[in-house]
Amino acid sequence: MIRYNSKLLSVIVSIFMLLNVAMMDNNIHKSAGEEPTTDGQSTSSEVSDGELNGRQLSVAISDLALAITSLNAAFVILSVTKLGSFGFLIIGTAASCGVIRFACASPPHHLVSLHAMFSWLAGTVGLSCLASALYRAHGQYMISSAHLAASLALTAVTRIIAPEVQSVASQAVSGAAVISILMFSMFKYNPYGLVGASMYILSGVIGIKGYLLGFKCVDWFHYVLAFGNVALMKALQKYEPLVYYRPKK
Repeated sequence: MIRYNSKLLSVIVSIFMLLNVAMMDNNIHKSAGEEPTTDGQSTSSEVSDGELNGRQLSVAISDLALAITSLNAAFVILSVTKLGSFGFLIIGTAASCGVIRFACASPPHHLVSLHAMFSWLAGTVGLSCLASALYRAHGQYMISSAHLAASLALTAVTRIIAPEVQSVASQAVSGAAVISILMFSMFKYNPYGLVGASMYILSGVIGIKGYLLGFKCVDWFHYVLAFGNVALMKALQKYEPLVYYRPKK
């Protein structure tokens, strides 16, 4: 059985980015040959900022890169931490739903809803599981349980609280998980954890609306998260389970 390592995953993500470049170049050439409308605007039906409707092949490709790194990480660290593996599994499931959704010209409503649900779970429960797994690996069970409890409590009450409160609470839970991973990695001198948390913070800064350097921000968002997943996978691999020795009498 082939075992993927971090270098191979980085190469895979880079290949997907090159595919995006090729698709972007192809779209530019197509747009160049279109006739302008009477108001001087192109007839291209390009999706406006923040709008992700219909087939979006570049988004499907970037989501595929995120899905591969997430599901691979879930498999690789399963023997080290089941909690961390579950976190990556949720993130990978959300990305996989995104691949199918954005590969369809007219995705069914239930698929769009499923993608939205798992994306929300990935940002709350998924990230909290990763933070919880990192603390648990060091025997910090109280903080580990706090991260897990916060995400589960929010999930339990999400349907009975106002949407505005839900949005703020979910951002607080996911933000706390990422900042916690960053600070803990600094104190424990874990470079992989630092890089992984930094990539997640950077993805939040980039967002999913608009364009950056010719790419859709949502594509950058996915690729940055994919690299962050590789780093967090290595961060969780770095630690071996704690072994307690009984003193000799």
